[in-house]
Amino acid sequence: MKPRLRSILLCDDVRQEISLKYIYIGAYADQVILSARPGKVNLVLACVFDNMQGGGTIEVQISLDGRKKVVTSDVPRGHAQVNAQFPVSLVISRPGNLELRWRIGTKWSDVYGWSFGFTVDAAEISDDDTIIPEATI
Repeated sequence: MKPRLRSILLCDDVRQEISLKYIYIGAYADQVILSARPGKVNLVLACVFDNMQGGGTIEVQISLDGRKKVVTSDVPRGHAQVNAQFPVSLVISRPGNLELRWRIGTKWSDVYGWSFGFTVDAAEISDDDTIIPEATI
């Protein structure tokens, strides 16, 4: 069986308890509303992958307003299901939508049916403003 992306959650932080359970802090439904422009947000993209027994490197491509950044997570062999976290720092200055693709190996897979938007609550938003993703690990 080939690896499969099972779920995605965008949140403020992810922690793992001693009992190995994960705690997702500050989970977002489908958008972040920023009160100032530009606004910097530090988020965690939490993903669950199935069929990962062979291990490897998971790559996630984050696109925002045409700018792209790839973040990675290495997975050891022997794990059927993997919880991978990708910390991401974004500077948002105008509304936009976050898009994702992922791969293990050479072929990118789009994440269909997943959408996440950023709204800037500001009186004026000029065409010169940009949305700059800066991924940090």
